[in-house]
Amino acid sequence: DYEDYGYDAEREVWLNASVILQPVVTVVDGIGLHYQWYERNEGGEYTSIEGAKQAEYKVTADRNTADYYRLVVTDDYGNSEEWICRVSVQTVVIDEERTQTDIRLKPEESTVLQVFASSLLPDAGLSYQWFKHNDTEDSWDLLQNEKAARLGISALDRGEVEYKCEVSDGVGSSTIWFDIWVSTGLQVEAEEEEVLVKAGEAATLRVIASSNYSDKYPITYQWYSSI
Repeated sequence: DYEDYGYDAEREVWLNASVILQPVVTVVDGIGLHYQWYERNEGGEYTSIEGAKQAEYKVTADRNTADYYRLVVTDDYGNSEEWICRVSVQTVVIDEERTQTDIRLKPEESTVLQVFASSLLPDAGLSYQWFKHNDTEDSWDLLQNEKAARLGISALDRGEVEYKCEVSDGVGSSTIWFDIWVSTGLQVEAEEEEVLVKAGEAATLRVIASSNYSDKYPITYQWYSSI
């Protein structure tokens, strides 16, 4: 919900490309509407855009493009409503073909995550920030000292771990997510997939499970019922 962040909509646009900002405005037939667009300056204040008095506004992205735009709509009776849109200029390109994001590891195996990225700004450098997903709180933990394109991963303590890296060039930023899985070769199949019993009779359900590492990581079982 964008309103939780103080704006109503968000648009992404690549450097040197354009995006049309146009909210949905409704009014009783016969009542006139008047529009005025504003952009937020570096001081955080909104200033009116000269000549921008239509229901839509075209933003052509450059490195100085404002991050927020506000539209004030006023009707013939002086009633007014505002609409705020956040505009993110995308200048960071992540090479998804070279960046391996879905990784399978053997138990106790380590690896290195690497982001291949570039900027559309010829004179810009890239900065990196890594995060690790916190499954308990369903949030992302900042890895304070991990600020390079590469991140070393030691042996995982659970079957799946998620990381993400935010790459910025000072104007735009892009985020890429990594899924790391520990594969033990676990296989499970039912001895009988369908068991028919008469009312009042008992039945025994069995599964056959195997793993390449069951000697070190024993297989555990937990049964559930939908009843």
